[in-house]
Amino acid sequence: MENHNIHNILFCFHLCILIGALLPIPFGNILLPWFYWLYKGGRKNREISEQACRALNFQFLCGCLVFVYAIITWTSFINMMASGNKPDYAWLAPIVCFYTAASVLYPFFILVYMNITRKSRQFYPKTIYLFK
Repeated sequence: MENHNIHNILFCFHLCILIGALLPIPFGNILLPWFYWLYKGGRKNREISEQACRALNFQFLCGCLVFVYAIITWTSFINMMASGNKPDYAWLAPIVCFYTAASVLYPFFILVYMNITRKSRQFYPKTIYLFK
C-alpha cells in the first residue's frame, strides 16, 4: 500500500475518533473508529492495524476511566440528594477536563500534525491489549 493511502486512512481514522467523541453516544470515540477500521480491512496492513489497535486501546482505557468515575460521582450525587444535601458539581470538572483532553484535544492535535507534516507515526502509547 502506498504511503499516501496509509496517511489518508490514518487521518480518517483519527477523524473518526474525534467525531465519535463529540457524538452523544456512549463510547462513540471507540465504536466509530473501530467500525471504520473494520470497513477498511482491519488487519490487512500491519502499520495501520498496529496504530489503530493502540488508538482504540487508549481510547477504551480512557472511556472506562471516565465511565467508572461518572458512576461513582453520580452515586455520590444521588446519596447527597437523598439525604437532603445539595450536590457539589465541582466533582465533574476533573473528568470533563480529562475526557476533553484525551478524546477531543489529543486526536485534534494529531490531525493537525498529520496534516502539516504528512507523516504518520505512532501517536498513542501501548496500554491495555483489548484490541490486538
